[in-house]
Amino acid sequence: MVGESAGYTQNCQMFNPLDLLKKAPGKPESFIALDFGTTSTKAFIFSLDEQIQLLGQGQGAPTEAVEQASTQAGFRPQQAVVGVGGENCWCLTTTVRLNRPDPQKEIESEEIEKLNEQIFRAALMQATPQMSQFLGDPELTLQLIDSDVLFYKTDGQVVTEPTGQRGKVLECSTFTAYSPTSYLGQLSEVLKELDLNLWAVSSLMSILVKALANTSPLDFNAIILDVGGKVTDVAIVFGGGIWGSRPLPLGGETFTTALSEPLGLGREEAEAKKIAYANHQLRDEDVLKVREGLKPAVELWLAGVEAALADFEGIRTFPNRIILTGGGANLEELKEGLATYPLMRVLPFASPPTVEVRTDVGPQNMKLIAKDILSEP
Repeated sequence: MVGESAGYTQNCQMFNPLDLLKKAPGKPESFIALDFGTTSTKAFIFSLDEQIQLLGQGQGAPTEAVEQASTQAGFRPQQAVVGVGGENCWCLTTTVRLNRPDPQKEIESEEIEKLNEQIFRAALMQATPQMSQFLGDPELTLQLIDSDVLFYKTDGQVVTEPTGQRGKVLECSTFTAYSPTSYLGQLSEVLKELDLNLWAVSSLMSILVKALANTSPLDFNAIILDVGGKVTDVAIVFGGGIWGSRPLPLGGETFTTALSEPLGLGREEAEAKKIAYANHQLRDEDVLKVREGLKPAVELWLAGVEAALADFEGIRTFPNRIILTGGGANLEELKEGLATYPLMRVLPFASPPTVEVRTDVGPQNMKLIAKDILSEP
């Protein structure tokens, strides 16, 4: 199902999830979406018709999550959509301009193909060393798991379809997401054990941005902090397109560990205490203990967010809207800390950023992949 494409370097295999869906023999009536998180797996079963519906969901070890979702739905689909995030997904947006020798000649499909080849080659050359350094693997090979054209321009003007247009400069901006080949191989083995067929792979951050942008993607500019179990995904979004993303190796487990030692609790007890605290279910005397226990971890996380943002190159001004999401976003200290942390001290913000919490979006929005296909003739 995954094959190399001519014209690209050998350490990247092209893999477009939408191509997989289009090649599928007919459209199945349902599918199961899987998010193999750092601490647990989430599974969602959707019907696949004009009104895509969530029929069942589960969470836990992979087998447990699939069984829970299947029990709720009353059946078990064979086709699986896998969302990839955290340290196993590297997102970036690449813009390439092509100077045309004859501005009066209509743009042909061959020119578009040449431009796309340059974009994917440039994106791979940027993503490979960045991800290799982060993972500490100099021999890392990547596969492209997701891509989306953000815009085409001719002589600086946005065009919906460049073919047939005229102009001196042809420009394209494309979002790409990469994953290590070794990790995708592990996913394949897990799916075999679950007796599921791989139907599509997508970037979880891409899905999250589509859900947050909703009906106005061109107006959507934000910093997204998706707080997972062991990793916080940090993404910058301009005009509904992901400029880039970085995995910050601090997440919900960081705050659980912070409570474990000072409060003399085991991991499960500390996790339960943290969740009860986030849900305002603790006694006053316990609230003070938890709040004090979390302080060092929250300060570490805030400094990590600042460092991750500073790592993005080429951004003149950051969006002044910060969106906290994910399983760990309910801790009030994170929102309060971001609202008061002096991010503007070293980072270029036009005005003090606002912070909002959105826990109504996440892997459950993987149904958006299917919507792209249902719109096809």
